[in-house]
Amino acid sequence: MNPKKHPNTGSVHIRTILEDFFQQQGLTENIHRHRAVVYWDSLVDQEIAAITKADHINKGQLIVKVSSSVHMHYLQLQEEAIRNGINRKLGENTIEQIRFRLMTQEDSESKC
Repeated sequence: MNPKKHPNTGSVHIRTILEDFFQQQGLTENIHRHRAVVYWDSLVDQEIAAITKADHINKGQLIVKVSSSVHMHYLQLQEEAIRNGINRKLGENTIEQIRFRLMTQEDSESKC
């Protein structure tokens, strides 16, 4: 790692150091994918955000908890459009598939 130093101060911005580290460790792709979880509510419609909670990423699959089986069925039919919209907003093909799971009561309480 040989980060570019600031010409006046000779210092290196922490962002540059972290980006280099993550790239060397092969973590960059995982970090990009995780943005879908962190920003889920702003990546999807308000109606979808109100009934769902992005849970985690596993091997390119975004796992999303859904409030009811009726909503889950509807979202499964819309999976490709939702995934394409997320990938378009994130600027890359970050998410390969979205898997919808029913929320537990505990999940529902933490959504509020």
